[in-house]
Amino acid sequence: MADDKDDMKAMPVDSSAGKGDRAESAVERAPFHAMMLAVLGYSACSGTMLVVNKVTMAFIPAPGAVVFIQLVAATLGVLGISAMAKDGSQKIEYSWKAQKAYLVYVFFFVISVYANMQALSHSNVDTVIVFRSCTPLAVAICDFVFMGRELPSMRSLGVLIALIFGAYYYALVDAEFLAHGIQAYFWCIVYFLAICVEMTLGKHITKTVKVSLSTSVFYTNAFSAIPMLLISLGTGESFSNFEIENVTAFFLLAISCVIGTAIGYTAWHARGMVSATTFTLVGVCNKFITIVINFMIWDKHANTQGTAALFVCLVASSLYRQAPIRATKTATQNGYEKVGQKEPETV
Repeated sequence: MADDKDDMKAMPVDSSAGKGDRAESAVERAPFHAMMLAVLGYSACSGTMLVVNKVTMAFIPAPGAVVFIQLVAATLGVLGISAMAKDGSQKIEYSWKAQKAYLVYVFFFVISVYANMQALSHSNVDTVIVFRSCTPLAVAICDFVFMGRELPSMRSLGVLIALIFGAYYYALVDAEFLAHGIQAYFWCIVYFLAICVEMTLGKHITKTVKVSLSTSVFYTNAFSAIPMLLISLGTGESFSNFEIENVTAFFLLAISCVIGTAIGYTAWHARGMVSATTFTLVGVCNKFITIVINFMIWDKHANTQGTAALFVCLVASSLYRQAPIRATKTATQNGYEKVGQKEPETV
C-alpha cells in the first residue's frame, strides 16, 4: 500500500508544463465562497454516507455487492447528467491519457471503499472515524513528497501529535480492541493505508489531468464496478442476501445510490479546490455530522470515554493548517532568487 514515487512521476501530465501550472494556479486561487460551497456539499454527502452504508448492511450483509450496485447506479447517473448538460460543460471525455491515470487511482479507490465497508461490518462507526481522523498524518507527508508543499509547521505538528494520542486512548477503551487485539482493526488499517494513497493520488490527478467533473466521476465509478463485482464474487458473497422484498432495505439501498452519485461530484469538485491534506481533514471534520446521526438512530457507538477520545481527534484535526507551497527559484542577473507562491485561503 505504500506510495511509489516513481509511479507518481509516471502519471500522465498535460503536454505543456506551463499550461498545467497556470491551471493549477487558477484552482488554488478559487474564491473562498466557492471553496466553502464545494466543501459543504461534500461534507453533507460524506457525513451521511457512512451511517447510511452501516444501516444498509444491517439489512444486506454483502458489502462488495452493495458497493457494486452503488457504482453501477452512479455510472448511469453520470451518463444521464452528461446528456442533460446542453452546454457541453459535463461532456465525458474519452481520452486514453486520462483513462491511464484513473486506472491507477481506481486500484486504491476500490481497496479503500471495500475495506471501509468491511470495517463498518466488523466495527462501529466511531472506530472507522478514528482511523479516518488519523489519515492527515500520512497525507501531510505525501503532500510534501509529491504535491510540492512544505512540511507542517510546529503548531500543525502539535495538532497531528494530538491526533495520535486521541487515537491511542480510543484503542485503550475500545471493547473490541480489548477483546480481540490488533486483529479487531485489520480492515480499519487496510482502509487507512489505501485512503492515504487515494487522497494524494486524487489530488495529483486534478493537477495533471484536466477533464470535466463528469469525466472524473464517470471514470472512477465505471472503472471500479467490475473489480468490485469480482471481489464480491471472489469472497463468496451471495446476492441471495439481498432482501429486496424488504421495503426498508430497498429504500436504504436506493438512498445510498443517490448519495454515492452525489458524493462523486462533490468530492472531485472539492478536491480540485484545496490541498490533499485539507481535503482529507474536511473528510474528518464532517464526521461530526456522522456522529450526531449515529447517536440519534441507535446505540451502536463507542462508550463515553471512546466518544471523548473521538472528539479529541476531530477537534485536533479542525485546528490543523495546511502547509504552504514550497518556494520556487527564478533566475535573476545575480543568480537565483527564491520566490514564494501565494498560499490559497485555508478551508
